[in-house]
Amino acid sequence: LTFGKGFGVNGGAIVCDSAEFLRSIRELGSPYIYTNPCGPAEIAGCIAAIDIVDSPEGIEKLKTLQNRITQFRNGINEIGIPTIDPVDNMPSHPVVPLIIGDAEKTHQIVKELYEEGLLTVGLTYPVVTRGEDELRIQINASHTEKDIDTLLNALKKVYK
Repeated sequence: LTFGKGFGVNGGAIVCDSAEFLRSIRELGSPYIYTNPCGPAEIAGCIAAIDIVDSPEGIEKLKTLQNRITQFRNGINEIGIPTIDPVDNMPSHPVVPLIIGDAEKTHQIVKELYEEGLLTVGLTYPVVTRGEDELRIQINASHTEKDIDTLLNALKKVYK
């Protein structure tokens, strides 16, 4: 379980109910051996994030997030930018890969979007397989309809 994507703080945890499995991780897991435990600030951040997600405010934020993801996915489908289809039970994941397929084109689009005032992440080889270069767009609950429209309009302009 990672805290970075789910709760916006560093760290993670292994949740298990097997003493034998836990002992194996402690004895054999080099990442476990060479890392430090989460600090009080990371744990406090996780607790605060869980409290928000578990509240009426959090439920509203999740609805807003789902609406923005749907807006963005509909827009990229209209533009014709290939993406990876959502997984069966997760049709609205907030990380949306846009498949560009060429490293140079990916770098160029990232640069042009930056010039439009938009910060995007381009993934090229060796992070992804050659020919599967992509932009990784991350939608969050703070994005407004206007923010998504701005991104879609910029993508229309730079995606050739």
